[in-house]
Amino acid sequence: MQTTQPHLDKSILTVTFEVPGSVSEECLNLYIQNILWEKTVKNKAGVLMKIIRLKGIVSIEDKPQQMILQGVHELYDLEETPQIWDDPEPRINRLVFIGKNLDKSILKDLFISTVLNQQSSD
Repeated sequence: MQTTQPHLDKSILTVTFEVPGSVSEECLNLYIQNILWEKTVKNKAGVLMKIIRLKGIVSIEDKPQQMILQGVHELYDLEETPQIWDDPEPRINRLVFIGKNLDKSILKDLFISTVLNQQSSD
């Protein structure tokens, strides 16, 4: 007789997006720290987003390697992979967020503004 049942929290969402281009490591760190540490990013309903897990492949300026981004709650790590971006291959940042009260458009727009702010300051 089974005494436990699987429990799925229906309030947990997964959000994914892709954004072309490269970002400075400093700007990427600011973006991640803002959403993981500062916890001031809210969804359209005004509710704070809670990031449980963050994963992605990102393109860092002046680095030929693809970078892996991984985060759990307030901890994150950015590591080089052995995979090199090919010259004709467009550099695409792919991010996955798992959490509560997530809003894809806000997370993506904040990431894009990080990339655009960095590029416009060059």
